[in-house]
Amino acid sequence: MKFVYKYPEINMNNIRNQRVISLVGPSGSGKTTVCNEILRNFPNSLHIDLDKMFFQECKEDPVLFAKSLRLIIKTIKQNSNNEQLVIFDGNYRAARKEVWNRCDIIYYLDIH
Repeated sequence: MKFVYKYPEINMNNIRNQRVISLVGPSGSGKTTVCNEILRNFPNSLHIDLDKMFFQECKEDPVLFAKSLRLIIKTIKQNSNNEQLVIFDGNYRAARKEVWNRCDIIYYLDIH
């Protein structure tokens, strides 16, 4: 796992060789914008919007959220032959624990 801090200079060639990436940063830093750019370049990617997952699907329940993340990670591991890029978009404590140590690369987007 490696951290990359350059924004907006995200090199799509670096992403091409990754399997699981995470986009993190404070509100308004451009996570969704960068995710949309990655999806434009890699249209077969799986986008996991952590805001939507936490607020809509998990009803703001941190335990259910963490459990759901573990299930997603388990599914990704089981389909390890699949070359599909998985993008986690969002910044939650549970994501740090469940997702970050399984990512190939983490992009931290800063607003400064």
